[in-house]
Amino acid sequence: MFFSLEQAEQAAKGAGRWHHPNFRGVTRGGHSLPGFTFKPFTGAEVEPLLPAGAKADGTLTTAALELLREEYSTAHELWQQARYVRDLATAADGAHKVWDAYTKARAQMDEQFAALATTTDGMWRSAVSRLVKAQSTARAAAVAWDATAARIVAVHEEYRGTTLSHRDAYERGGSSAWVIGDLSDYRSSWSTPPLTGEVDGVIREQQRHVRAVSDLVGTTD
Repeated sequence: MFFSLEQAEQAAKGAGRWHHPNFRGVTRGGHSLPGFTFKPFTGAEVEPLLPAGAKADGTLTTAALELLREEYSTAHELWQQARYVRDLATAADGAHKVWDAYTKARAQMDEQFAALATTTDGMWRSAVSRLVKAQSTARAAAVAWDATAARIVAVHEEYRGTTLSHRDAYERGGSSAWVIGDLSDYRSSWSTPPLTGEVDGVIREQQRHVRAVSDLVGTTD
């Protein structure tokens, strides 16, 4: 149905008590549809659905009922976005610390590996020992991050039907747009979660290098 702003305002008046509690008014929309203003949604509200009573209300004009359908459709999308932001913020609570712990541990591991190239004779065993310890710490940090990422990506999956992008949801919730895998990456019984798998691959390459050096020159202390 085509709505001019004047028609939308008249229909809104006719809708009376059936407006959503957060409804504040109509505005000029686009594509012949009205726009709406609402009190901001928190996501804690009851799911916005057009009341059955409104559909059965014989006093409503066709225009008023059609406007209510559009109103509740818009309200539902805004409510769902609010729930998305709320649930994402909950899932991401503390994620900054977990990610920071990983980046610190990963940097330490890479530094210990790089230090092997300049390790003096007599210090090889202790340098390799420090590397092994750093590898263990980095992998544990990666496992912790993947557990956090699994919670975050589960929220993305739950709200995949919303028009709110991941980045916008992060920004509204005060989080960072971390790069994480898909839900299947964290629920597979036959594959390693993304970050843990990445660290495992780096560790294998480092260990391969250490073995190759040891095979060629033997232990240096």
